[in-house]
Amino acid sequence: MELERIRINEQTCSRCGLCIKVCPARIFALVQEDAPPAVMRVKRCIVCGHCVAVCPTDAIRHREIDPAHCPPLEAQPAIAPAQLLHFMRRRRSERHFRPEPVSHDLLEQLLEAGRSAPSASNAQVFQFIVVEHPERVRRLADLALGPFRLALRILETPLLGRLVWQIARLAVGDTYDVDDLRTMVKTPQDGRDPMLFGAPALILIHAPRHAPFGETDCANAQHQMALLAEALGLGTTTIGFFIIATHFSRALRRELRLPAGHKLYGTLVVGWPRYRWRRVPDRRPARARWE
Repeated sequence: MELERIRINEQTCSRCGLCIKVCPARIFALVQEDAPPAVMRVKRCIVCGHCVAVCPTDAIRHREIDPAHCPPLEAQPAIAPAQLLHFMRRRRSERHFRPEPVSHDLLEQLLEAGRSAPSASNAQVFQFIVVEHPERVRRLADLALGPFRLALRILETPLLGRLVWQIARLAVGDTYDVDDLRTMVKTPQDGRDPMLFGAPALILIHAPRHAPFGETDCANAQHQMALLAEALGLGTTTIGFFIIATHFSRALRRELRLPAGHKLYGTLVVGWPRYRWRRVPDRRPARARWE
């Protein structure tokens, strides 16, 4: 029966009503005084686990949530706010990596952090492509430079190039110029990787193109992986140029084998930092309007 998807143990239920208050899908309701909550409209359940997580007597069992994978929060000590803030501030965007590979086990730990990220309606639309072989990373980096090589040829064309650049500035502003593009395209000739920075591993995050909040969900997953990477001693950075390349390179899209209807939203290079950071640079003051 469908209602067996969620069961409430009448003997252990304390009738506190917390499951009613925290359920975002509103599938619990109090229909009789001094009785356990009733499970209503169970098909609306998004499997967020709020009811299981909040129940003080473990009276709720969900068919799709394994109790063995739900450790009590008390098992992990809380992180002091100042310590957490310092940890987040110390993470740097790494662009120089040592050649040592990142183990499969460590990459799996990063995926665990990514899959645990919050997502709209707990839809968990994000999916991952993990590239753990450096030679494969190099091939993707070279393919990603294709659209920029073509752009440089166009921009170096008299008249047409000037017009195209004026249009491009509307999209990218004044942050980059033709010299930056020329450096990017020609740098591989020096044996360096201007796209993925010679990282030994790469994690790509994609979601259905028409998922309403797919881009935000992927960003959440990417950020959690970057923070765990810092805790593991790994360095990461996000590569927006790689995502732009997928918009214009059919060869790159074929190489990635993205599922039909999916769009790439996240690119995280992963590796062992070549240099050691010794200070935490400050940022601009928060630009906020208080009301």
